[in-house]
Amino acid sequence: MVTTRMACLPNSPEAGLLAALGSKTLTYQLSAEGLTLLEGTTPVITLSR
Repeated sequence: MVTTRMACLPNSPEAGLLAALGSKTLTYQLSAEGLTLLEGTTPVITLSR
């Protein structure tokens, strides 16, 4: 088990990403625009090319 602590605002994209990375249901979707991380069916963050 790896724990990451980072100072970030509660509603920031970084906080959402950290919460999703701790999830067992995190998936990803590749497209021509980039990579999207999903929590279930909810997009968490999109990394563009």
